[in-house]
Amino acid sequence: MEFCKEANVQTRTMDEQSFLPMCREILAVGGQVPLRVTGVSMRPFLKEGRDTVWLAPLSARVRRGDVLLFVRPSGKLVLHRVMRKRRGMLQMIGDNQTEAETIDETAAVAVVQRVQRGERMLDAHSLEWIFFKTIWRWLCPVRPLIWRLHRRVKGT
Repeated sequence: MEFCKEANVQTRTMDEQSFLPMCREILAVGGQVPLRVTGVSMRPFLKEGRDTVWLAPLSARVRRGDVLLFVRPSGKLVLHRVMRKRRGMLQMIGDNQTEAETIDETAAVAVVQRVQRGERMLDAHSLEWIFFKTIWRWLCPVRPLIWRLHRRVKGT
């Protein structure tokens, strides 16, 4: 986990067990926590080494398409998108995945409020955000085909 106090300030690397209590403490008083993206499960929306997400306290209403930070039973912290919400359970999926996992709503820690991509800030009103929150989420069954076509076009 990489944590930084502000977008243009030095980053600090932390393990998940140290990050989580500090994150919860900041969120409990209404603060926001920037977190550098790692891993590939949220590509193409979020990219490791490029994006920093700004975590905010969970609102009373988690919605389909929201990106949440949650804790798996193993203790691993994960950023995934809400696919469905039913009776206190959330079906979560990464934008680079086709298989969802179901978690208890109490496992959710924070919601991604904005994304810093270099000097640019994306929020829920940006075209990219809206595309991934709506259309990309519904393309889940054909994502493998889209990725194969993308690789073919790119020549990789």
